[in-house]
Amino acid sequence: RGVHELNIVVLCTIHQPSSKVYNGFDGCMVLSNGRVAYNGAADSMAKYLSAAGCPTPEGSSVAEHVLDLVNREFSDKDSVDRLLDAWPASESEYSLTPDPEMSALEKKNRFGAGFFSQVASLLKRHALIT
Repeated sequence: RGVHELNIVVLCTIHQPSSKVYNGFDGCMVLSNGRVAYNGAADSMAKYLSAAGCPTPEGSSVAEHVLDLVNREFSDKDSVDRLLDAWPASESEYSLTPDPEMSALEKKNRFGAGFFSQVASLLKRHALIT
């Protein structure tokens, strides 16, 4: 938080974030087996999980809980698939709304490719070298 006022986009991959780190996020995307399990406001994930039938146990971190839910090493395959199948029906309610200013910036990008195209290219390059 704080960089938002400076119009700086921060994209990071964090495995097993602490509650303190997770609570600093504006948005969060959770992926499992190449599919989206959640992509919305970080502070709305607990509400979404409850609506999907997977409430966060009292005293537990929502970040740890969702990782347990989408990891086939900790949850059975059918449970993981049910949660992954639930996201598309709830996406319009929980998904972050695109920032109209960001869309305008993408259209006027002086580098030719949009922001998301650039990020995809960088991630692909990174995957090839690691």
